[in-house]
Amino acid sequence: PVGWSGRVRLSRGSLRDLDWWADIPVQHCSAAIHVGPAAVEFSVDASRHSWGAVLNGHTARGFWSEEELGQHINWKELRAVRYALDSFLPWVSQRVVLIREDNTTTQAILGRYSSRSATLHAELKLLWELLQLHSITLQVERVASADNIADAASRLIDRDDYSLDPGVFAMLEERYGPHDVDLFASHLNAHLPCFFSRFYC
Repeated sequence: PVGWSGRVRLSRGSLRDLDWWADIPVQHCSAAIHVGPAAVEFSVDASRHSWGAVLNGHTARGFWSEEELGQHINWKELRAVRYALDSFLPWVSQRVVLIREDNTTTQAILGRYSSRSATLHAELKLLWELLQLHSITLQVERVASADNIADAASRLIDRDDYSLDPGVFAMLEERYGPHDVDLFASHLNAHLPCFFSRFYC
């Protein structure tokens, strides 16, 4: 162990993290002693295959990509919070937002804005940046799984997310393109950067 006056060689990752902390604007380096009541509340949940959130009867949900499927459930729960906030931006921007969450690990991470897990901390940083960008103050309340109204939306299995074969799309693009919008698509199967989806993805 090295005492307070000892020297420590920092890794590149540590230096990157220090740069990130050093770049935080001064106005974000303190917090109000009392934060007013939440103006907006929503429930969020994640499962092995998908995530879901419910705000005032509005549902946001999506399926995990192949890369996301392999992640731990705690990571999925944390990412679900970010996806939910992103999908509800018109309602949550510049507001105090209460999130109802049934995962105790996610609740703890959001409560202290840190995690010992490098993977979870990296995801938390993305969430923090979203909060800062849109002036969102986050509060978290634990809810029992049985009482989480977002549970049903998070348990969907993708059975009908069809898509054109890439070769067929390339042929259509060459013959009739360029195309501007991919209708009835999702981030998992869209052939174009601009696409319309029924739910946030």
